[in-house]
Amino acid sequence: MKAILPLKPKPISTALIWESDNPDVAVVNSKGVVTGISEGKAVITAYPANPEYDATTQTASYTVTVSKSAKAAGVSSIKLMLNKTEYEHRSSLPELAVKKSINLKAYTYDTVKKKEVALKKKDVIFYSDNENVISVSADGKVTARAEGSANVTAVSLKDPTVKSSVIVNSYVPVTKITLNAKTNKLMKGKTGILTVAQWNPEETSNKQIEWTATGADGSKKTGNIQAVELAVLPIGKSISDLSDEDYKDARSTPVITGEGERLVYRTKVATKNCTITAKTVEGGKTATCKLIINGEVTALSLKPVKGLSETEEGYSATIKAGRTLKLTPVIKAEYGADKTVKWVSSGSENITVKKGTIKVNKKAVTGEKAVITLSSSGGKHVLKVNVTVE
Repeated sequence: MKAILPLKPKPISTALIWESDNPDVAVVNSKGVVTGISEGKAVITAYPANPEYDATTQTASYTVTVSKSAKAAGVSSIKLMLNKTEYEHRSSLPELAVKKSINLKAYTYDTVKKKEVALKKKDVIFYSDNENVISVSADGKVTARAEGSANVTAVSLKDPTVKSSVIVNSYVPVTKITLNAKTNKLMKGKTGILTVAQWNPEETSNKQIEWTATGADGSKKTGNIQAVELAVLPIGKSISDLSDEDYKDARSTPVITGEGERLVYRTKVATKNCTITAKTVEGGKTATCKLIINGEVTALSLKPVKGLSETEEGYSATIKAGRTLKLTPVIKAEYGADKTVKWVSSGSENITVKKGTIKVNKKAVTGEKAVITLSSSGGKHVLKVNVTVE
């Protein structure tokens, strides 16, 4: 049976990685363009970058032969420059964010003009030893493709022994962060944990965060009472492992967490004006969490009224049978405190209380007694009123 083949082979749809086994002879860029450097032979290999392909078997190679060229100009030395700053052999350029590019220039010393002059395309060519991470065009445009490192080399087309290299490191910049909470309500004296729930992109290189917090009145001035203190919770540790020395006032000096570490905050002041801000060390991207810190009742008393007197033990009141006495609580409280109170009467069925109004039944007899108890939410503050029937 005769095999039926397509008229033309279809190109691979996935991205390819190109490599030269002898870059001193020939180099290849990310698009498969081969440039001869010096006389000799080099094997150019391509394999799919997509992990669904087996790069160990699905490869293609081609041997190129480079012959001597008489057109290239002689170059005795090469200096690499970026924004007029010289980078010596094997030194590192500033880190380059993925998808960003820089233009690297090659210079040589002109003995006639007695100064450094830029080399032309016919004199020099650039190549990278890791095109999948750092690619470079023939004329020196360097582009970060992925996080990593590569050597970028400029080599004389006349004499391949004349070259200069620099190291290019690339990183994945952060574009946005999202915290595990935008707001949180809690009582004064409680603690909480904040983390970065999402990094965009997730493969961001630097995941350090600077955390700061506003004061009780919403400002960062040193003189104001701080609403929260911040501490770093190391990986594998719990809040109970932290000591008082670990907590910092971070209104002016940030607390810094690294990848995997969490931020612990403990509340000190009841307020609605507390915001914790997370700022990425790389890129300065921010996200915030607003804290609403509820306080408590700080004092409980009764408003003076006829028939009520204050004693060392509390209060006393005398009420005639069939009459009532209205008591009004005076409550001092911090922001967000629960100001509800509870009234309870005990000692006599003829003396009752409802919402602060004491009622004495007509059946009550002179000298009959009862105790009215007033307590704040949670029972921290308690007042007693001894009631006697006139």
